[in-house]
Amino acid sequence: MVTPWYKQFWPWFLIALPGSVIIASLFTFYLFSQNSVSLVADDYYKKGKSINQDLSRLKEADDLGISASLTQHDSRLIVHIDKGKLAIYLLSD
Repeated sequence: MVTPWYKQFWPWFLIALPGSVIIASLFTFYLFSQNSVSLVADDYYKKGKSINQDLSRLKEADDLGISASLTQHDSRLIVHIDKGKLAIYLLSD
């Protein structure tokens, strides 16, 4: 006596493979629709101004003569920091 197809293992296994792919793709679509990233910034002017503020900090460091360099010797990294005209104050109790 032959059992019907719906009581056998292999048809359900073969149906489950594409079914799992469909469920995974729907879940991925849901994740991307909830966490979309806009490629165009709404406040591009403010972002441009903030870049200029960062450049003003670099200009101020140049004016004070503050610089840093990083060199490699064998397996060591050497950091040289020049404070320039910047005064360093130590706080004491």
